[in-house]
Amino acid sequence: MGSCMILSPCLWSLAKLRDVRMNGGALFDPDITVLDEDSRLENLRTLPELHFPAGLEDIEVIIFKRFPKLQNLEVCIRQLPDCSAEKICFPRLDVLNELEQLRLSAYYRDSFPEYTHGFPLSLKTLTLQWLTLTSDSLSRIGRLPNLQKLRLQHVIIEAGKEWNMEDVTFQNLKSLKLDCVRFSEWQVDAENSFPVLEKLCIRDCNKLMEIPESFGDIASLELIKVWECRQLRESTFNIKKYVEEMTGEDKLEVDFFG
Repeated sequence: MGSCMILSPCLWSLAKLRDVRMNGGALFDPDITVLDEDSRLENLRTLPELHFPAGLEDIEVIIFKRFPKLQNLEVCIRQLPDCSAEKICFPRLDVLNELEQLRLSAYYRDSFPEYTHGFPLSLKTLTLQWLTLTSDSLSRIGRLPNLQKLRLQHVIIEAGKEWNMEDVTFQNLKSLKLDCVRFSEWQVDAENSFPVLEKLCIRDCNKLMEIPESFGDIASLELIKVWECRQLRESTFNIKKYVEEMTGEDKLEVDFFG
């Protein structure tokens, strides 16, 4: 797994440990599977850049149950040379009942794997990278009651086709960032699906042909920011013009970098 460091078994003796900071990824010692059942870090809150081999089963039982108070987690699932797509094992992250921030990534040679498990209801910030997502999985994310920030990066939605958000509401989402996301059509009544959205950021989404005009109906929307998507220029500024005509104010900030 490249230059990932191995976390020392001494970690488990640090009963008061709250935050772990690392440069680059880290792996647990392979012998973690034989740890004493009572080995836990009850006070740990932050655990960044944690890497797992794709074939490791029951991660949530072996590892995550040992961090009951974890609030901030970064997980990367990596495919080993001898691991086939059929051996992909994602952890069940919904066992982390106090998790507020999560970045989940998967690095595979030939395809983007699909994450089908649920997420903790406590999540406020979620970043997903290098994954395949269906409308159903995105609907489950939309039902997270506390989610305020969502970033999708190098993600494929519905095989690069339509993101259909019918009857899906991100009730508390304030920031949506789409970075190198592959989908071509966005079926959404934005006012209903994103009732409190403040920021929409889109970068390098070359298959998407337009931003739906209904984003102009979101009263809370303050900013649309677009990079490297020349095809979105017309729809972006049409939304700005629509908001100005409807409200009589130049209230929507647009940053466009084609």
